[in-house]
Amino acid sequence: MKKYDIDGMKCDGCATNVRNAFSAVPGVTSATVNLGTKSAEVEGSYDEQALLDSLKDTHYSATPAK
Repeated sequence: MKKYDIDGMKCDGCATNVRNAFSAVPGVTSATVNLGTKSAEVEGSYDEQALLDSLKDTHYSATPAK
C-alpha cells in the first residue's frame, strides 16, 4: 500500500472522482480516499506515473506522502 496526498478535494464527490480515477489505472487493486485527511491509499502493482497522470485533466493533484 502506498499513500498519496491529494490537493483540490472539497467534498465527497471530489473524493469519489479521485477514487474512480485511481481505480481505473491498470494494476490498481484498491483505492481508498479520505476527504478529511485529503489523502489516498492505493494498493496493487501499478505504474505510479500513470496513477498521478490519471488526475491531470481534473482539478485535483496527487503527490506521494512523506
